[in-house]
Amino acid sequence: EATAATAATLESMAHHVEVATPTFSWETYLEAMTDVWAATNAYTIDGFAGAVGRPVNEETVEGATLAMVEYGRAVPATRLLRAIDVETALTYLMAEFFSRYDVLLTPTLGAELPRIGHYDPTVLTSPRDTFATWSRWECFLPVFNTTGQPAISLPLHQSPDGLPIGMQLVAGLG
Repeated sequence: EATAATAATLESMAHHVEVATPTFSWETYLEAMTDVWAATNAYTIDGFAGAVGRPVNEETVEGATLAMVEYGRAVPATRLLRAIDVETALTYLMAEFFSRYDVLLTPTLGAELPRIGHYDPTVLTSPRDTFATWSRWECFLPVFNTTGQPAISLPLHQSPDGLPIGMQLVAGLG
């Protein structure tokens, strides 16, 4: 409803609005993103830990982060390169999509966030499960982080509980 209302507002301001969706395999992207994100986290966190002389364990990082680091350390180079290829192909797909459109309007999140306490930071959750769970809410965000596209989230609406509902506007590279 919030996205439709925002689209109607944009139309009333003389913008041409049409329904269009960049099409790609979410599952393929999720697998690639998991490998890249986990490997990057392992590299970064191991570097920080080495710099401050602290171990990476359940006492120094959250459970999901520890699982991410352990998973990332084990990603083989061939799988990481394949994942980077998937992300590069997605960048080209988005460039082609944005050759036809100036801006893409999406909700910022795919659903209202769960209440505080829903997430237990001590649980060792696999990166695949972490991202699969988060993707229920964050389904409109990571693709544009991956492709490096400019995006802005504006709190244009409110839920019945009075929480902000963001609308995201995304543009093509450059």
